[in-house]
Amino acid sequence: MRTKKIWWWKYRWLSHLYATLGAYFWHPCPICKKDFGGHEWLYGNVLMSAPNTGKCVCPDCGEKARELNRINFPALHFFYR
Repeated sequence: MRTKKIWWWKYRWLSHLYATLGAYFWHPCPICKKDFGGHEWLYGNVLMSAPNTGKCVCPDCGEKARELNRINFPALHFFYR
């Protein structure tokens, strides 16, 4: 697992270039504050700020976002498992 993390963040400039050339967004994750691109986003990795709005989070923080959504919006947790 450690080597995967080293590879992942060692070549972030390539990921940024791919996001720029592919017209994807590139912004910081609202949870960990690390920059990530729209091409890395996974379905369901959303931090809800209201019942119908939210912010994308990086792939590493997807589980934390789902946990926060279950705490903040218990009635909607069945949509974001």
